[in-house]
Amino acid sequence: MYARNNRDYNVLDRLEGFQDKKCRIFLRMTRKSFLKLTWMLFEHEVFQSPGYNKQEQAAVQIAILLDRLGHDGSGMSTARLAETWHRSEGSIYNYTERAMVAILSLQKRFLFWPKSEERVAHATCGKVAGKGFVGCVGFVDGTTIPFEQRPEVKGD
Repeated sequence: MYARNNRDYNVLDRLEGFQDKKCRIFLRMTRKSFLKLTWMLFEHEVFQSPGYNKQEQAAVQIAILLDRLGHDGSGMSTARLAETWHRSEGSIYNYTERAMVAILSLQKRFLFWPKSEERVAHATCGKVAGKGFVGCVGFVDGTTIPFEQRPEVKGD
């Protein structure tokens, strides 16, 4: 349904028009962060086709993965993503796999446990301790967790 004849729908043009608010909705990051991530990964081997047929640009594949990861339930389904991004469900699956491999290749560079003195500094700085998370080293993206129900003890 969305085979090669529908490539005129240019996802990169769509992304170019996104302001930060819309980027956060679809990609869960600012446009600047997305462009930086794409720049770090666009030459990754997983986005290089050895054959005659070229792959979709890395930026598109990464955008689709981020959209998928930023939703839950049916919002992350291949059918919804195919409709939103004008690609086939098979392409959505392939893009997800490739972009995940590429992003995970960065984990040793960016994901690490702080040294003991850094943990102490973070845990005692009061940023999250004052909000009921005593001893918490920090948040990955600064997002707090909404509870379905208010805790009985210190609910405020």
